[in-house]
Amino acid sequence: MVIDPGQTVACTFTNRKLGSIVVMKETLPDGAQGSFAFTGDAAGSIGDGQMITVSDLSPGAYSSTETVPTGWDLTDISCDDGNSTGNEGNATASFNVEAGETVTCTFTNTQQASLTVEKVLDGDPTGLTTSFAYTRSFGADFNLDPVNTPGSVQFDNLQPGTPLTVTETIPTTAGWQLLSATCGVGETVNLGTGTISNIVLDPGEQATCTFTNTVPTLMLEKTGTLDDGGDGIANVGDTINYVFTVTNTGKVALSNIVVTDADPDVTIVGSPIEGLAPGASDDTVTGSYVLTQVDIDAGTFSNTATATSDEGATDDDDDTQPLAPTPAIMLSKTGTLNDDDGNPGVTEGDTISYAFAVTNTGNVTLTNITITDPKATVSGGPIASLLPGASDSSTFTGSYTVTQADIDAGSFTNIATASSAEPPTSDDDDDTQSFAPPVPAAPAIAVSTLSSYGLALLALLMLGMGFVGYRRFS
Repeated sequence: MVIDPGQTVACTFTNRKLGSIVVMKETLPDGAQGSFAFTGDAAGSIGDGQMITVSDLSPGAYSSTETVPTGWDLTDISCDDGNSTGNEGNATASFNVEAGETVTCTFTNTQQASLTVEKVLDGDPTGLTTSFAYTRSFGADFNLDPVNTPGSVQFDNLQPGTPLTVTETIPTTAGWQLLSATCGVGETVNLGTGTISNIVLDPGEQATCTFTNTVPTLMLEKTGTLDDGGDGIANVGDTINYVFTVTNTGKVALSNIVVTDADPDVTIVGSPIEGLAPGASDDTVTGSYVLTQVDIDAGTFSNTATATSDEGATDDDDDTQPLAPTPAIMLSKTGTLNDDDGNPGVTEGDTISYAFAVTNTGNVTLTNITITDPKATVSGGPIASLLPGASDSSTFTGSYTVTQADIDAGSFTNIATASSAEPPTSDDDDDTQSFAPPVPAAPAIAVSTLSSYGLALLALLMLGMGFVGYRRFS
């Protein structure tokens, strides 16, 4: 400054206070980890609860812009004076600083949430489909397969506070039932439709929704008891009585449980069972079967029953009843002596005819029945088959020719044997024919001698008797 002589110069110094701008960071949830970068007049990177301060700023307009990181939403910019503003759309705070003023703008970021949907199988998936389809209210449909992967999927960058919905398409035709569905966030569950709704997540929350499917199972026990009438022998018309016990061995309730038998001749009473809770049993279903000759001939009777519920649970069980074969045969042999030569009494060459009656006295069909007799000639047969209780008296006959030795012995006895192919099955019967001693023949009178000498002698005798009688009376 140059001052002239006599000049008075007055200098005035005017001072204006400088200001400051502050960028403050807050996160939801509080204390969440993250780094947030800012550019502009207030630049740098800060985390929750930290700040960027720029001082000694002349009054005027300043700005700072946040680069919002992935997984976060900028949900609020608030400044502590009325002249400064925040725009969440472009993530920028505009500072209007007056002399000596410190302006603070707070950037609030909300951490996005994530949701994992996982599939759990409770039960043996052998032979069943393990792929499950899902729909969701926050994106495209997806599938989960815990056997062939993936068994779970994670969805990130979800808006906290927004109700979400996930629905499983339950493959009931494949035998699965939805046992449980849970997320643990106060959601609403409908197991009937396979839907979890009102899934509301907090900022930064990582929730998992688990869908657990189970295979409905049951166990059938079939118990048969033979009612043989008390004789200890299985006969045609005897009855096998059955009791069917059904147990729910799974974890879901079963309904409309139908019990059937593979043999259409088994009569079942009490089916279907209306319902069974897990772990419960029911033995009210009964059945019966009437034995046939075919069953007894086979030696056993086996059949299989099946129980099935509306939920796809099924099981079968068989029962085998031993039918002990009791083969038995009875032979009746009847002999008839024939006077073949017409001479009185039994003479050599006469014959004996035999009739044979064979009866099946056992409980099984007899086959290939033959009769043997070591002394007689047997004709006919074999009998192909003979049912229990049946008799045959027409197939077999026999004959024997009497010898002088038989006559001298006074009788003839022989034994026949009937046998079938079902060992040990045979029976013997004998027949004895008795012969009376022969009648001796009377001496014969020669007719020719009587007619010559005898007649003359008779005449003389009669003449003499007449002469004596005359002398006596004269």
